[in-house]
Amino acid sequence: MSVSMTSAARGVQAVAAVVSLAVMLYNADLASALQVALSVVFAAWVAAPYWYLYRQTLKPPDRRRSVALFIVSVACAGFGLSVFMDAFVVHRNLDPQIGLLFLFIPLWQLLGSNVAMSLVNRWLVRAR
Repeated sequence: MSVSMTSAARGVQAVAAVVSLAVMLYNADLASALQVALSVVFAAWVAAPYWYLYRQTLKPPDRRRSVALFIVSVACAGFGLSVFMDAFVVHRNLDPQIGLLFLFIPLWQLLGSNVAMSLVNRWLVRAR
């Protein structure tokens, strides 16, 4: 069961990373080399929360840890994708400040997933 939950968490992370990057590239203005370079940096930043969660799946599988990791992955992906889709696809209100979402949403995703996984790890150590 833990292997399938870990695989499901990896699938959620992969899909969320690809969709986030697709939304970012769809709304990018790649007119100059500087903008392309900044887009690469922001692409790495947008994918960072999912990379962190992927690294968490590489630890030895445990049933409770796998379930918690899946829940954290779904919450992280749901938060990020819902904000990106609402801002860039549904409302399409592209004022200059909306690009700041690509700066702050991954930060909140990293902080939230880091706190959640730290609590899970602490809980698992106490449960043993």
